[in-house]
Amino acid sequence: MIGGASILDVALLMFSGILILCESESSDAAQYTENGVVYTIDGTTAYVSGCVSANLPTSLTIPGTISVDSTTYNVTSIDEYAFEECTALTSVTIGNNVTSVLKFAFLKCTARPQCPSAAV
Repeated sequence: MIGGASILDVALLMFSGILILCESESSDAAQYTENGVVYTIDGTTAYVSGCVSANLPTSLTIPGTISVDSTTYNVTSIDEYAFEECTALTSVTIGNNVTSVLKFAFLKCTARPQCPSAAV
């Protein structure tokens, strides 16, 4: 097996001129969703990793902290493409602990986020 594909699968893909290898990442990071925002908890901090656009409100506040199972995590960043094409969002306010907003985080969104100075 190569990345979940059998040798025969890889041989067939190579014969057709296409080679695709899939590696599954194993991670201890947990995910938590609140108000349509998907947070990934990575050690002692959390970051916004995506959204469930059907569950997003039109006005969104990304908090500086989230509490999960009685543990509080600082929300420190917003990942690439986290809110891609979330056209229902009209406003986004970003909490003070967020120090980085990665490229394309709000690609094709109508909302323009209000960022704390640390994230700009």
